This record gives sequence, structure tokens and C-alpha cells, in this order.
Amino acid sequence: MMPAAVSTPIVLGAYSYGTLVGIHTVLARQHHFAAMCFIGPSLFIRLTPLLRLQAAFAGSLSTLFPEAHIVPAVNREWLCRDPGYFEDFDNDPLTTDTRKVTARMGSETRRAMRALAIDSQVAQPDSAFSQTPALFLIGSADRVVYQRQATRFFDRLASRDKEVKVFPGLYHCLLEDPEKEDVVRHLMQWLEQRFPNTL
Repeated sequence: MMPAAVSTPIVLGAYSYGTLVGIHTVLARQHHFAAMCFIGPSLFIRLTPLLRLQAAFAGSLSTLFPEAHIVPAVNREWLCRDPGYFEDFDNDPLTTDTRKVTARMGSETRRAMRALAIDSQVAQPDSAFSQTPALFLIGSADRVVYQRQATRFFDRLASRDKEVKVFPGLYHCLLEDPEKEDVVRHLMQWLEQRFPNTL
């Protein structure tokens, strides 16, 4: 007789803008995730006066000029304290240059952020989303993450197994800053506590 197959837990991990996509993926309930880990969770943006003006025309811009470049919400210098990071970032074909954000991407991003702010599954203790262990890792000097709104989202989350860890002095790209080993160590400890027999 063959031994029963051991199912490996699927942990959703997301970084920066990917956290917005990742959370919507979990909320869609198409797949079962054993846990979710979000690093530099870009769930909301702080609207500067210029971004607020741009947002007022977002729908029209997206419809009429979907590929037009808009003022990005992120200043590159806010990403990382390691100067060598930017050369790697610029040469990586899989990254999205913050200077090339289109009107359509900006409009859809705002729509996804608004939907996240009101999704009832987040605050329901019995929802699959709230029953999934969640870890949020944030740098205290992260100016990309709108920390006040991210904290509100975290507080709204009805999960009994949730943690937010703030790393003093780190910027947005926690896995690129000089203290990245501390971030990885905390992430691994969190995972090992929940999945001791799989790592």
C-alpha cells in the first residue's frame, strides 16, 4: 500500500505592489492558502496634492489615453538605502520602472485599493481570508507604504493569527536594505512556527 501523500502548505508571499495583487488573490477564494506573508505592503497610497489632482481625472485619462505616462506615486529614492540596488533594479526586465506607470495602471490600482478598503471578508472572523495566518513586514522609514492606512487595514483584519513587524530605519525594499538578514530571519521563524514539519 502506498503511503498517503503529504500535502505541502501553499504560502502566498508578496512584495510591494504585489501585496495588493496577492491580497485580492486570497480574497477571490480561487485557491486555498495556508498563510500569507506581505513585505512592504503597498495597499494604499498617500495622495499628495498633485496625485489628488491626477486622481480626479484618472477615469477619463484611463479611457482616452490608457498608455499615457502619469506622475508616479513613488519616488525611486524611497525604495532602498543600498545605492547598488538601483543598477540591479534598472537592469531587471521583470521590474516596472516607477517612471513608466500608465494612466490605466494608475486607475486600476486606485480601484483595487478602494475595493480592498471596503471588502467585508477582511473584518469577518469566519471568512477564509481572516482564518489565514498573516504576516506584514514594514520598514519604519518606508515612505512608499501609507503606514496609517496599512495599520487600519491590519487592525480591521479579524484574524487571530496576524502579526505586523516594523523594522527600525528600513526603507521599502526590506529584502535589499543592509539589514535584510534580520528580515529573512524573522520571516523564517514565523513560517517555522506555523509549519514546523515542512521547512
